[in-house]
Amino acid sequence: MRRDRGDGRIREIIGRDIDGFDGGHGDYGPQHAGMAEWGIKHATDPSEDDVSWGARYRECCTANAWWGEVLSARIMPGARQLWNHEALFDYQDRYFDVTRKNDSPGWIVSWSEFPIRMWRTYRPKY
Repeated sequence: MRRDRGDGRIREIIGRDIDGFDGGHGDYGPQHAGMAEWGIKHATDPSEDDVSWGARYRECCTANAWWGEVLSARIMPGARQLWNHEALFDYQDRYFDVTRKNDSPGWIVSWSEFPIRMWRTYRPKY
């Protein structure tokens, strides 16, 4: 079973369906249950989903540009609930943790240093 909200690309892997985890695509398994995930064409072509962090779509032009809106929605009272897409907020935290652990190059973490400095400063409070 999948739970997709918002753009249909960011979701939480929540359990096994008849075809396996995540519909049998992307090599997901029981160890990924509850993980916030991003798939470039998940809503229209989930066969392109890929659990590996090295998937070509994962490190360009996605979460490295979402810092400002995700942090703003965390800070503004009621905005996170109005957005109603917890997987997005969870995925951004995951992206931060994984890119830091992998010592990823600067542009993969963020297109600009300013939003990542803001994230490091304010995310622990929100």
